[in-house]
Amino acid sequence: MISVLSNTLEKFSPAALFINNDDKQYAMTTPFGDFLFVGGITLLFFPLVLFKNLTVTHEIAMAAFALAFVINYPHFMHSYQLLYKGFYKKVRDHEASIPRKIRLLISGFIAPLILIDFLLVGIIQEDHKMLGYATNIMLFLVGWHYVKQGYGILMILSVRQKIFYTNLQKKILLWNAYLCWICFWSFSNRGIYENFSYGIPYESFAVPPLFFKASVAACIISSLVSAVILLRKGIVEKQICINGITAYICASYVWLKLVYLHPVMIYFFPALHSLQYLLFVWKMQYEKDKATNQAGSTEQFQKDAARNMRNFFGMAIMLGGLFFYLIPVSLDSFVSYDSELMGVEMFMYVFIVFINVHHYFIDFAIWRRDNPDMKYLFR
Repeated sequence: MISVLSNTLEKFSPAALFINNDDKQYAMTTPFGDFLFVGGITLLFFPLVLFKNLTVTHEIAMAAFALAFVINYPHFMHSYQLLYKGFYKKVRDHEASIPRKIRLLISGFIAPLILIDFLLVGIIQEDHKMLGYATNIMLFLVGWHYVKQGYGILMILSVRQKIFYTNLQKKILLWNAYLCWICFWSFSNRGIYENFSYGIPYESFAVPPLFFKASVAACIISSLVSAVILLRKGIVEKQICINGITAYICASYVWLKLVYLHPVMIYFFPALHSLQYLLFVWKMQYEKDKATNQAGSTEQFQKDAARNMRNFFGMAIMLGGLFFYLIPVSLDSFVSYDSELMGVEMFMYVFIVFINVHHYFIDFAIWRRDNPDMKYLFR
């Protein structure tokens, strides 16, 4: 299966983004290439605002479905590849800090066991209300993760440009991202309404009006303070990281707003987030492979790097197809359960919830300063 995928992807390898950019000053690919990956492609979706009556057609749904296989699903599976490769060795590493080992155990062992137990109880008892709570958890954590990723990209790309923020400035920018998400989340939960996720019903929360108003006020204040920090960097200190700011603004503001402005955006919103993620995973994997395979000619290294990255990406596509589609669809087709109560895609729902929530915990362990692999993002 891997060889088939490798042959299919022979003309494309993520390594091609980095191989010919060894003389770059600060960009991971090129300045414009980085811009497109971290959020610049969002500009293509702005015209949708002019077509508010545009409906989600079958073609749009299929385009989003195709994007999921080559962008969304690999982004999730790459996190598993990064976490579990050499997992036992990482936990046993004597040089690793105790907090790092604890995060690894939580994300790699404890969190998935708790999630599996929770979801299995809901399946066995055919308790759709219990499973519905998982939707609420997933939606909250996904948004929290999205905005934090935007902040993380701002920090990494800024450091690559030798632009540094004080600890106080970093805390303000991070908490502003969180407050933006809390404001958006509270806006979405101003009242109680019932919706369905793959046939499983769930209810929104009725947040108190005072909480909603407080979240809006906090978001506005923190946004203004954050704007002052970024403007001062650019105007007074003459230091500006355009691509980092693009990622931060897209994740914390633009994408959240576009979701409400047009229903089509919800289909492509995850792909934009995933593109951000893929740039950094591919960069990390490429530089790590480069550091461990320095022997031989440059031409041979480039061939090996292209093959290794194709296999890395091909594995992610294969795993994504299995766990997001083939396995859950097969279980929904052949396992008997009360479809009137649990919907006709119960296993699809369970797999999607598990992977999305677990992904949050995986990133909680991976993207940390004490992860030795983080150094490859600055090469």
